Amino acid sequence: QEKRLLRLALLNTDALVENPEKAPAAWKMIGRPLEIAVARGAANRGLLLPEITNTVEIIGRLPFSSERKFSAVLFHDAEETCLVMVGAPELILKFTNLPAAEQAAIAKTVDERAAQGERLVGVLAKQMARDHQTITPDFSFHEMEFIGLLGFRDPLRSGVRTALAKAARAGVRTVIVTGDHRGTAEAV
Repeated sequence: QEKRLLRLALLNTDALVENPEKAPAAWKMIGRPLEIAVARGAANRGLLLPEITNTVEIIGRLPFSSERKFSAVLFHDAEETCLVMVGAPELILKFTNLPAAEQAAIAKTVDERAAQGERLVGVLAKQMARDHQTITPDFSFHEMEFIGLLGFRDPLRSGVRTALAKAARAGVRTVIVTGDHRGTAEAV
């Protein structure tokens, strides 16, 4: 299950490896930090982004947008045509085929982990007809399978607490503006 989760998340990434001939620890990567983290985490588990992406044909892609809070990719490989969505779990759960009680249990898990400072993304998938050729922003996402959650920790940089305390003593009010889950922001 973990390998499937990571493989599908890798197929949804826009991250690029500039030097794929090198060992993963020496990779120079371009992309969003979260997607680079997915690629590095998968590589640590034996799933290499260049190898995974070379086994499929990407036939449609919706890049991540802060309005949608998810990205999606449609791909063919030798065995299937599959739609994959990666995004904010609290928003994409509504696209699943899970009963309301299971959605609520996952949402509770997301809230608990976010409150501990973890950033979470959900991964959904759906088998599509082999002749399905595209996805568009107005595509009707529904009846998708919940594959799992990916969790990320981004520790505070040293000195942040001191800097915030110093700013507060100087009368500066700190405001956090983020697209992350509220619990993650509050934990930070």
